[in-house]
Amino acid sequence: MIDEDPIVDELIAGLRKEIDDIDELIIKLVRERTFKSSKIVQLKKRHKKPLITGTREAEVYGRYARALGEFGKTIGSALLFRSTTSESDKGTNLNPMAEDSK
Repeated sequence: MIDEDPIVDELIAGLRKEIDDIDELIIKLVRERTFKSSKIVQLKKRHKKPLITGTREAEVYGRYARALGEFGKTIGSALLFRSTTSESDKGTNLNPMAEDSK
């Protein structure tokens, strides 16, 4: 039997709204990060520099791993992968200042 408690339901709804707001912020920040990473890729290509810098990738990955453990490793890997594939994302405007990036 499910406990029908409107106060608990209201608390849950409020917490879910806060989570939704946090998710929107995370999405905005990932887009901004990806946009800046794509600018780095463009500069490296233009100046014939290596696209991957192992020490930098290890630093980023390690930062997330130290802060969030196993979950951080997943996030760090995803962000690093996103950084290297951002230029090939067709139809996704990564500029955080663009209107349709929301």
